[in-house]
Amino acid sequence: MTRRIVAWLLCMGLLAGGLPAAAAAEMFEVEDGVLVRYHGTDARVEVPDGVTAIGETAFRGCTSLEEVLLPDSVRSIGRLAFANATALRTVVFPDRLAEIGEAAFMACTSLEIGALPEGLETLGDGVFAYCEALGGTLELPTGLRELGVKAFLGCGLTGVVFPEGLQRIGREAFAQCKLRSVTLPESLVEMGSGAFRECASLETVTLPATLAALPDELFRELSLIHISEPTRPL
Repeated sequence: MTRRIVAWLLCMGLLAGGLPAAAAAEMFEVEDGVLVRYHGTDARVEVPDGVTAIGETAFRGCTSLEEVLLPDSVRSIGRLAFANATALRTVVFPDRLAEIGEAAFMACTSLEIGALPEGLETLGDGVFAYCEALGGTLELPTGLRELGVKAFLGCGLTGVVFPEGLQRIGREAFAQCKLRSVTLPESLVEMGSGAFRECASLETVTLPATLAALPDELFRELSLIHISEPTRPL
């Protein structure tokens, strides 16, 4: 039977900062290394070392949360883990993070990301959807192989650097973003419909020879766009 515990190391880590053990136990609900739920209201949260995963909906709707520091022990972030944490601005990701699940940061409207960990392999469906403050140019990690459906839908991104090795981009992955120019990697073999739908600022797209066919509505509702497509062998 699965045992629900709050490990002593969580308490010790929090006690070092002056927080009573009883308060530590109440704030972090941990089950077999998974942070199931955070019950606090702090603006800045440092998840204690030893937690290996952030569970589904663990911080969902924590509207007071502004900054989260994740320890090196965390390998995955679950579905809807931080969804609707509208004040969340900063997340410090561990270097060995491998997976961010479906809609994990959906509608975190204040979120800004400087970089994602290089070892990240999976970005789930809708992972950063409607993160309106997520702007500028984002460099995707070199280990990424697949980008989920609606992963960055409605974000403020103006540029994306795609890694060689990325093979699939999901349906509407960048729809309604503010992208201006896109160069897709030669490793890309599949792209979902409407991947860049309603990107009103998009002017230039460079396609790889590896892409077998253009999906439906890839650039729907765009007025001015130049598509550069390499010559394919007969």
